[in-house]
Amino acid sequence: MRKITEHDRLTVAEAARLLDLHPSTLWRWASRGIGGQRLPMLRLGGRRIILRRDLDNFLARLNADGPEHTTQDVSADRQRQIQAAEARLKAAGIL
Repeated sequence: MRKITEHDRLTVAEAARLLDLHPSTLWRWASRGIGGQRLPMLRLGGRRIILRRDLDNFLARLNADGPEHTTQDVSADRQRQIQAAEARLKAAGIL
């Protein structure tokens, strides 16, 4: 059995900060899902945690299933928001 170190796990708040999202978004992804996918959460000592690999896999599945964005489909302002979010994910090592 593999040991889960501190670096492998994130609290809901940490994962939300990493993705620049509100924590309730992650709770919603875990409870109801999005795009037919659910974000796995574990209980550890009364706290909910998200394993980094589960978060990476969840985001990869969402991106694989979703349509590609083009500049024709998205306004210039939204395109900048998408690019900024992708840059944050790349900087965090998720993309």
